[in-house]
Formats: sequence, structure tokens, C-alpha cells
Amino acid sequence: MRFLFSSLFGRISAIFLVLLLALSLAQLVLSVQSARSFSHEADQSLNRHLARNLAQRFQPALTDGVDHEAVAGLMRDMQVFNPRVESYLLDAQGGILAYSQGGRSLEARRVAMEPILRFLDAKRKLVLPLYGQDPRHRSEFRPFSAAPLRIAGRLGYLYLILGGEQYQSIASMVETSYIIQNSFISLGATFFLIGLAGLLVFFLLTKRLRAMMGVVRAFEAGDHAQRVRDDSQDEIGQLARAFNEMAGQVEATLERLHSSDAMRRELIANVSHDLRSPLTSAQGYLETLLMKEHQLPAAKRREFLEIIHANIARLGKLVTELFELSKLEAGQVQLSFEPFSISELAQDVIVKFQPQARNGGISLSSNGSRTLPFVRADIGLIERVLVNLIDNALRHTPPEGRVEVEMTAREDGFGEDATGEMATGEIATVRGGVRVRVADSGRGIPPEALPYVFERFYRADKSRSRGSGDGGGSGGGSGLGLAIVKRILELHGSQIEVTSTPDVGTVFTFDLPLHSHPARESGGRRAS
Repeated sequence: MRFLFSSLFGRISAIFLVLLLALSLAQLVLSVQSARSFSHEADQSLNRHLARNLAQRFQPALTDGVDHEAVAGLMRDMQVFNPRVESYLLDAQGGILAYSQGGRSLEARRVAMEPILRFLDAKRKLVLPLYGQDPRHRSEFRPFSAAPLRIAGRLGYLYLILGGEQYQSIASMVETSYIIQNSFISLGATFFLIGLAGLLVFFLLTKRLRAMMGVVRAFEAGDHAQRVRDDSQDEIGQLARAFNEMAGQVEATLERLHSSDAMRRELIANVSHDLRSPLTSAQGYLETLLMKEHQLPAAKRREFLEIIHANIARLGKLVTELFELSKLEAGQVQLSFEPFSISELAQDVIVKFQPQARNGGISLSSNGSRTLPFVRADIGLIERVLVNLIDNALRHTPPEGRVEVEMTAREDGFGEDATGEMATGEIATVRGGVRVRVADSGRGIPPEALPYVFERFYRADKSRSRGSGDGGGSGGGSGLGLAIVKRILELHGSQIEVTSTPDVGTVFTFDLPLHSHPARESGGRRAS
């Protein structure tokens, strides 16, 4: 029983049955009252002039006063012919002068005159049934008929109760036998049929909710592919669609969490490996120096120290790049937009890398014209983009190869749109821009690796050691350089693209917006 009322179907059914029962009882009471009112109205309407017709028979016994014996005889004769009528002789104030015998004694010696006067008022429209006081039951009112007459020359009234005490008792028996009994039969049949139909309807309506509950429980248990049928347009169908949308979002979020967790584990593994490699190398050489300090010649000791220094420098660079990438991804970098010449900036960066290029036998050059229009960006971050791209190209280009930085003006717009919207809210509203290409003649990137070259710690050539600077990384082979480049350009509202042909070379391309006018030389804004 407790389980039944704890369910939605049980509670709705119980409320419905209670309301149906209350409505049926109200209908029963209303039906009985309506039947009584109709009976009283019909009885009073048919006997409306009964008192007036009988008053003529009473008048001779009232000429010199009330002849009680004659009046009692007339009243007895009336009850013989019509036992349902009780008769009363009243004075002008409603006092009872004589009444028909039989039944219980009187509880009231005076009758309220207001209903009688209203009944006799020819100027007022009479609305039936009209009830008058029953002298045998002070608190009860019944339909009546009345007529004026003269008692010893004074005004009096013949007052007839239609359906007296004896009739009321018989009528009650009849009502109990027929009206109420039939009403209860009708009530029982109605309650059963409508109740059964209502329970069936509620069962069918809640069936969809029970099915939805099963789906929700299966979803809660881990079966995230479960969905609810939502082919209806009612509220339950809307609830089903809302649940399906929520389930899809939850499933997508869980997939992202699983993916993020996998990436986190991979990141921790990569960071641990990249940090452990230079530390292990430096520790090995230091232990060798400590154990064989006096046995090693000066040149060997210096060689060991240089290797230790290189490993520590590489370790410091990796930590710096990790910190820089985390700041970029967290939006904690303050961008300062200003106009500058991209060709001059590229030339300065190339000058810094010329010694490294000459040592590797690589040709490093720039073909950007100094007449190129100024671009608007954060000069420090764009310099970092060029440094990472050139360093990456030099590390993957064999001797006698070449690395070129090419810059050309574009008239068709900035990036994909003529209006480039930056992540910081800066908007380049001028048409055109400058396209920057960093190309090398290195070994290239396999096609299957191209979509992943901008991910953290990704290296296209898995066979190479991390220490040697494998594919897709920045200086030192940390695998973070290209990820930093991508994030910096995203903060500038630009995208970097890469094309590569194995054994031919790789080209990285990005666009920068033109500087419009000096009024736009606002200070830095916080990256979002």
C-alpha cells in the first residue's frame, strides 16, 4: 500500500477517486434537493387556490366568532378526503385559533405572517415554491396555501400546510425507497465506470513516465547511450527531448573529460620524460666529474661542463616554455597592440639565427620588402612566433638546405574574413593584411601527422630522441613551440596553416592585420 501511494500513478489515482466520490455525493445531494424542490413547486402550484376554495365552507362557522365544534368537524372532513393537508385558522397577527387534530402537538402558537402576506399579494409576482412555518415543527418550513376570511367581522386566515407531518413521514419512506436508492445505484455505477476509465487513462499516461524513469536509471547506471522516445508534442514529449539534450551534453562532457584525462596523463608523462632526460644527463656527467675529478684532463672536464650547461639550459628553456604556454592558455598574457614593420622584425630575427644556420650549412633568408605596410599586433609575441617557426625549420632542414621567410601584402582581407575579430576584442576593420610564410626544404611531415603538429609535446618522428629535437616542436625539441605559436596567433584573431611534402619541405603560413590609423594605437588589453 505504501509503495502504491509513493508512485505518481497511485497518488494521481487516489486523488482522482476521492474527487470523483466527493463529486458523486454532491450530485446525489443536489439531485435529492432538486427532486424535493420540484415536488414542492408542483404541489404548491396545483393547490395554490385550495385555501381560497375551502374558505367559503369555513365562513358560516365564523360569523359570530369561532364555532370550534363546527370548525373541528370541517377540518376532520378535510383530513378524511385529503390526509396530506393540515389546516389552521389564524387571526390577523398569525395567532392560531383552531387547527386540525392528529399528529404531535404544536410547538408554535403563532405563525410568521410574512410568507402568507407575500403569497396573497396580487401585485407581486409569486415565485414558487414559497415556504411557510410549520407550527408542529417550529424550525421547519413547508409549502402552503392561504386565503383571507372574516372572523366575527375581523380579518383572519385559513392556512393549509401541503404535506403535513403524516405525509412527510410517508414521503420520506418513498424517497428512501426510490429516489435515494436509485440515486445510490446510479452513483455506484457512475463511480465504477468513470473511476475505471480514469485509472486506465492515468495508467497509459504514466506508462511513458515509467519508461522514461527506466531510461534515466539505466543512464544513471552508466549506459549513457540510452535515450527517451520523444515523438509526441505534449509536455511529456518536451520533457523527453529536454532529457535527451541533457543526456547528449552529459555524454559529450564525459567524453571531453575522458579525453582531457588522457591528455593530462600524456602531458604528465611527456613533461616527466622531458624533464628527466636533461636532469639524468647532467647528473651522470656531474657524478663522473666528482668521481674522476683528478683523473680527467682539463679538456675533458670542460667538455663535460659544457654538456651539463647545455642540459641545464635545455631544462630551463622547457620550464620557461611550459610556463609561457600555461599563461597563454589561461588568458593571463597582457597584449599590447602597436603598429610595426613585419619585414624589419623578421630581418632582426633572421640575424639572430644566422650563426646557427651557417653552422648547419643552411641558407636562411628573407624576401620581404621594406615597403610593406605596417601591421598591428603585439610585437613581442609576434617575434616569438617567428623565433619558434624559424628555429623549428632550421632543426628539420639538412645541410645545404634552405629556410625562407616570405612576406606579401594581401588586398582581399585579413585571414578568412575581411574583418578579423581578435580574441581580446580588437577588430581590424581595414581590408587587406600581410601574409607571412616560413618555408624550409627539410624532410617534411607525414600526412597523417599534420593535424597534430600544433599539439603539446607532439613529435612527428617518434624514432628520434627528445633530446635531438624531433618533428613538430620548437627549439630544443620540447614539442611546445608550435603550440605556443598557435595560441599566440589565436589571441591575435589569426590562424596558422601548415602544408608539407615528405622529402621536399614544409610551409607554415599566417596572416596579420594592417594598421589602420594612429588613433587605434591603444595600449595592451587583457587576453580572454
